Amino acid sequence: MDIYLKIAIILLIALISGELCIRIGIPSVVGQLIAGVLVGPSLLSIINIDQELSLFSNIGVIALMFMAGLESNLSKIKKYLIPASSVALVGALVPFFSFIAFSRFVLNESLEVSILFGILFAAMSTSITIDTLKEYNSLNNKNGVTIMTSAIFDDIIAVCTLSIFLTLYGVSGTKQTASLLVMISEQIFFFIFIFIVSKYFIPYFTLIIDKLKLPFSNLIGSWIIVWLAVGSASIFGVSDIIAAFICGVAISETKIKDEVLSLTSIPAFSIFVPVFLVSVGLELHSLYIPNIYILIAAVALSVVSKVFGSGLGAYVTKKYTINDSAIIGSGTVPRGEFSVVIAQIGSDNKIITDNMHSFILIIIILSTILGPLMLKYFLEKERQTESK
Repeated sequence: MDIYLKIAIILLIALISGELCIRIGIPSVVGQLIAGVLVGPSLLSIINIDQELSLFSNIGVIALMFMAGLESNLSKIKKYLIPASSVALVGALVPFFSFIAFSRFVLNESLEVSILFGILFAAMSTSITIDTLKEYNSLNNKNGVTIMTSAIFDDIIAVCTLSIFLTLYGVSGTKQTASLLVMISEQIFFFIFIFIVSKYFIPYFTLIIDKLKLPFSNLIGSWIIVWLAVGSASIFGVSDIIAAFICGVAISETKIKDEVLSLTSIPAFSIFVPVFLVSVGLELHSLYIPNIYILIAAVALSVVSKVFGSGLGAYVTKKYTINDSAIIGSGTVPRGEFSVVIAQIGSDNKIITDNMHSFILIIIILSTILGPLMLKYFLEKERQTESK
């Protein structure tokens, strides 16, 4: 099917499913994820995801994270930096060891497969959570800022852990000869580099582009910064969405922030973000379930391990209530692009079978659907508490 027809169909089902969800009182993102599964290759097979659609979808993720950065407050990010690191660390360790045990003793898989399970379920995707936080104007409060900031630390943990795994098990297509120290050093260097650029170059660059007479020069200049950062991130093995978020935070401290945010949000939320959300469901190519009880246990473990791990990481800092911790934990439940990539690496290198790959994607998608629903529940509870 032609890429333009695919986009037209995706936008239509995103519009319908999103509207239906809003009318029945659940986050629109849930309907768009489910719609992707329905029209994808696992069920109706109307649309298959390909390289062109995947690229289009990835632009949606980058735009979403860039706007989240634009709406952030740097002083708040600094304030919640330590709690966010606790959320990321504990929120990664609990599902990591939980899924190693689950894979070894329930699924009877090898240690290699079990570690891969642990890595991909330790990762989180804030890009799915952003939509729900925005619906409740919670993106820039302490819980929203903590979730977004923890994503930076989570990305570092996930990339480093994956690098160790790929090196130890000699997976083809990876830098097998490169030491772990070099890999980690490259990623640390990138964050130092992007910090310097964000602090000294971006503010100066925005002053220059703000003086240009070309229409939309501020928007064009901002996206030049984003794409340079995203391109650099891929070279150093860092997630492109984290690079986009950091650029957004840097530009949020300049006077062009409001203009760039308003102009970016129109094409992002009308085209790119809906395509991304539906495309998550399209990643599921078949419905393989070894046992319905095992599936229920796996999805429950995926949700509970993140809610408990991330929530505990927040609560132990003594800066958050139990409901705050539940909100933060729920916000880290969705797994997204990084988990899908890890699963694909495992499938491509025959670490996991095609059936196991399908089973993993089912768990990822179901937990990604449940995450926003839980987040909505705890946000509503917070709102009711504040109104009393």
